[in-house]
Amino acid sequence: MQLKLAQALATVWSVPALALRANKQLRHTYPEPLPQITLTRMNPNPNRHSFPIARLAWKMAKRALANWRERHQHPLNFGVHLIGIPFTLVGLVLLFVLEWYWGVGLFVLGYALQFLGHWVEGNDVGELIPVKRALGLKVIAVVPRQLPQSTMPLAD
Repeated sequence: MQLKLAQALATVWSVPALALRANKQLRHTYPEPLPQITLTRMNPNPNRHSFPIARLAWKMAKRALANWRERHQHPLNFGVHLIGIPFTLVGLVLLFVLEWYWGVGLFVLGYALQFLGHWVEGNDVGELIPVKRALGLKVIAVVPRQLPQSTMPLAD
């Protein structure tokens, strides 16, 4: 009875995966097992994650900082920038918080300190370099440093 029922169900539903064994029990046959797929990371270091946009931003930030440090080699220029940049940024905020003249005053003072530093360094202010290039004027982005007299190579 069970055998005939199983045969009837197999033919009606067209289930090819059902097969009858010799002892008349139903057995479910499975297809060949799938090959094992191993997932490998592109980066072999498991502690390092792959963030391409963050890496690009980090690389650009490092390049910008190296460029900034190259243009601010003189200690006075570097020092007045450490004071002038925060003055400029706080001045922008104060324009919207306090009376306008406090914000303008700090903004102008911050930029005056930065201009003073670049005057001492002997190079152009970073904000004016694109303007001077657009106008075809001479640009001094980085002042080459001279070696001290004792370490200069002797001419033959």
